[in-house]
Amino acid sequence: MAGNDPRQRPPAKPSPRSSAAPPRERGSAHESGRRRAGAGSKRAELDTICGVAAVEAALAARPAALRRLLLRSDLSPRFALVMRGMAEARLPYALVSDDELERAAASDRHQGVVAHFVAAPPLGDDEARQRLRSSARPLGLYLDGVGNPHNVGAIARSAAHFGVDILLQRAGPGSARPSAAARRVAEGGLEAVPLAMIADPQRFLMELRASGCMLLATSASDGVPPWRVDLRRPLIWLLGAEERGLDPVLVAAADHRVAVPGSGAVESLNVSATAAILLAETARQREGAGGPTTTRPAKR
Repeated sequence: MAGNDPRQRPPAKPSPRSSAAPPRERGSAHESGRRRAGAGSKRAELDTICGVAAVEAALAARPAALRRLLLRSDLSPRFALVMRGMAEARLPYALVSDDELERAAASDRHQGVVAHFVAAPPLGDDEARQRLRSSARPLGLYLDGVGNPHNVGAIARSAAHFGVDILLQRAGPGSARPSAAARRVAEGGLEAVPLAMIADPQRFLMELRASGCMLLATSASDGVPPWRVDLRRPLIWLLGAEERGLDPVLVAAADHRVAVPGSGAVESLNVSATAAILLAETARQREGAGGPTTTRPAKR
């Protein structure tokens, strides 16, 4: 990039401010964190990713997928190398106001940066099977109708922290896709843990169970504590939407029903909090802490 001003562009190009600012979009496409690029039927779908950690994680995982970058001027030193590479590749970027970032992110929680990446398609059934087979001790989460993108993002963040191999969701309506909000809350978790959309979850999960993978259904209250189950085996945690819980067919097919005990002052935990607790106990047992116990694990 010529000069010291990160907003400068290569010769014979429009100014970064005019060339980088994408058209302001409204409606569901914007709200879901998706954009379209190019022309005709082969236009690539773009993910809108906001938040410093989420954008940096996407840059580390798939740098060639970056297409646009908007950021606040105080972040220009942090993203100087990125902007230099974009200038060389003749990709649009701009230093913009908080108002413009809010419009681009459809949220005021953009942390000063919004980026557009070519969308990474979710894995399908066959790819999900291969991912689990390649793990020495498979660990997955199946999200049954979890529709809140903030919950999806928080679960993905915990999943990345505890080394989950894969997130599974039912293909089709009713499940939250990796929107801008989900990716921001995940803080890079959706780049670290692949998401698979499963056409027939019941059949898929039964196949995993037949191959030796334990299925553990979560419950608000009716179940054994997680520290009383041997979690060192290959397993899939089944988590249901807070409004209706897990599909009864999946509950009946699970090896165990598991609940996180509490005071009873509230009906249940948020699904993302439940996931974090269950994954922490899974990690405790798998890290050589002695497997299941009849008492609550000691505080560490």
